[in-house]
Amino acid sequence: MKKKWLWCVMIVCVAVLAVLCIPIRRDYEDGGSIEYAAVLYRVTFDHGMLGQETDENGDLWFYTARERVKAKPGEWWEYGGTKAVICGVAVYDNTGLKKVTDAEE
Repeated sequence: MKKKWLWCVMIVCVAVLAVLCIPIRRDYEDGGSIEYAAVLYRVTFDHGMLGQETDENGDLWFYTARERVKAKPGEWWEYGGTKAVICGVAVYDNTGLKKVTDAEE
């Protein structure tokens, strides 16, 4: 009887662990970002489209919700990176604006 009870406890523990660690994939419509989220962790592969604006001086700016960068003529920027969160604590984050092409001189 004791062995049977031990096996039942082990099966329940494995089932709970599986539920906590199996991710669900989410595709965002922001240019290609993908998120894998489970109860215990979340990994996001960001690749987003940038907003563009021109100020009163005619300068071109690329921006996201967190950053804004002034571009020279011929320069193009993109937003991307990877973010990992385990139990609500960010353990890795290299997201941000990255230059795609340099300005033509």
